[in-house]
Amino acid sequence: MAVGALNLSYVIGNTNGTGWRGLDILDKIIAQDPTDRPVFELTGMSRATMVLHQWQTRALRARAVSAVLEGANFTQTSVQGPTRQTNTCMISTEGVEVSNTAMQEHYWGASDIWRDQINYKSKLHGLDIEYALINSTLTTGATNAARRMMGLREWCTSTQASVNVLTQNGATLTETIFIQGIETGWTQGAMFDTALIPSKQQKIIDTFNGQGQTKWTEARTREIVNQILVYHSSFGSIACHLCRDLSNSSTTGEIILMDKSLVNKAWFRTTQLYPVAQTADGKQASMVSELTLEVLNPE
Repeated sequence: MAVGALNLSYVIGNTNGTGWRGLDILDKIIAQDPTDRPVFELTGMSRATMVLHQWQTRALRARAVSAVLEGANFTQTSVQGPTRQTNTCMISTEGVEVSNTAMQEHYWGASDIWRDQINYKSKLHGLDIEYALINSTLTTGATNAARRMMGLREWCTSTQASVNVLTQNGATLTETIFIQGIETGWTQGAMFDTALIPSKQQKIIDTFNGQGQTKWTEARTREIVNQILVYHSSFGSIACHLCRDLSNSSTTGEIILMDKSLVNKAWFRTTQLYPVAQTADGKQASMVSELTLEVLNPE
């Protein structure tokens, strides 16, 4: 007797995972979210020994023609002391928790769910630190307010903002404006080597043509190269790095120019994974980092 196809399909199941059919799942988890952290990766490492981290800077006086009369008496000027710069160490945490029931089960792409969650939360923890290094605003802290570091954006806008910030009032970025920004730093004695750039501003920079200079393209390679990785100006060579944590608009976007050798992450406590006393039917831990941003020459 022939077996009816409908009866056979009903017994086996018509989709994977139903009836008699098994599951076909790739034994791997693909990370979809961006994990690039240009500020964290480009800047140096330093050490903070107190919650209030401090360093000293000293500006030179303006240049002058210091001519004196022949045979004149020597004159002296007073001792010039430094200016103290400060930033506050910020605590960043990320909790990890897996129930004891979940610890006993099998998961596709995660043979050890506890280790999987630690790896996943580590990425989140790192992204939060990157965001804070750029966007955090200074809060010294209180019993009801967490301490927050001064991020890179606030360092630019709070220290001689009229000099350090080139505001174009919603104008579209041009090559002339970009060069003017580099020149602004040069007038303050800075030799910028790094630019943090959001995507829409980078697309505009990719159209820069060296202010009218002729470009030659090798047609035989059949490739189109439309990216500027390093911009060589009269005031310094700038390495361009895409940044996801700046305002991103063709007319209101931001670009941060800096000398990366003068920007550090000052660690008060490097990242640690602390086991937490069990308060639920599961395993718990907390990821903790404490650091601040050290801008050695904010001018």
